[in-house]
Amino acid sequence: MRSFAATFVLATAAIGATACESDGTGPATPLNIVGTTELDASSLTQFVYFDLAAAGVVTVANPATSSDWDLAFRRYEVRLNGGAVGPKGVAGFNLANNFSATTPQILAFTPENQRAAFEAVGTAQLPAAGAFVTETLTANPLGWLAFGAQGPVANSQAAWKLRRTAGGGYALFRVTGLTMSGATQQTAVLATVTLEYRYQPAGGTLGVKQTAALSLTGGTPAIDFSTGGTSAGAGCGWDLKANADFSLSTNAGCDVGTAPLDVSESFDAATRADNALAYGSFLAGLSGAVPFTSALDDKHGPFLYNLAGDNRLSATYNTYLIKVGSAVYKIQLIGYYSATGVSGHPTLRYARIQ
Repeated sequence: MRSFAATFVLATAAIGATACESDGTGPATPLNIVGTTELDASSLTQFVYFDLAAAGVVTVANPATSSDWDLAFRRYEVRLNGGAVGPKGVAGFNLANNFSATTPQILAFTPENQRAAFEAVGTAQLPAAGAFVTETLTANPLGWLAFGAQGPVANSQAAWKLRRTAGGGYALFRVTGLTMSGATQQTAVLATVTLEYRYQPAGGTLGVKQTAALSLTGGTPAIDFSTGGTSAGAGCGWDLKANADFSLSTNAGCDVGTAPLDVSESFDAATRADNALAYGSFLAGLSGAVPFTSALDDKHGPFLYNLAGDNRLSATYNTYLIKVGSAVYKIQLIGYYSATGVSGHPTLRYARIQ
């Protein structure tokens, strides 16, 4: 997991001497009105979707095709409706205003003492238009692994949609096992990989689950998902290959690409592998809403883990700019726990600045 202040005056003559923070139930479209909303994003699989213009949570049937949402939240993850995730073109920019803060400083942050810095962010902080970024796919060749005390093991919870070479159909696959060779963990190399996969011919439906074994020691580390055949991996006759350094690679030279299957999608119940918004020419991972990061040890992100030795998340109070069409909003995550201490309830502070 890797990979977010021009004085800003809330008070104007038109709206009174001061502006108070709303409860998130009214529209956030007027400029300079700060709202806060606590979100129940406690599900491990389902996202909660938020519309900044409506200042509220929305129900979305298919987030990959819907323009009804701007931000999606699941636990400490944040996504934008753009790029490889959605069709709306929502983009973001990380001001990283607290990146240099020390641990004691971050632990001393509160919604109240960080509000002034949030309010101070205005149009003077807008970056060049090209600095706003959307969700992208990034290479994650080790994304199929989990790491424990005994070394690397297959993470069968991670799965991918795969696009074969042009006209060659699609597949859904995951790794369920591996073996290693080598005398020690330090000298270990990948020996075999066990796959589960489902093939979808061009214009057809996703097939039943099948298994295959890739063998580096046997000289057949690559697979053609259309036939299930394994080979040394030459020309365009293969889709995915296992490598001694534990990486998995796609046949990028023949236009093979992948997109990660979200944990909210079921490998067994999926009906299509041809509906990803984008396929990266590598074993792909999501950038994690580029301006944000879900890495809990990165001060660019909205939360950090275990700063006080209490196994809790602490908000960094970084401010992010979110561009939705011609409108620009600023947002800040100011907590991760509900009033009763339940995790997975981030509180969003937001205001439109343009």
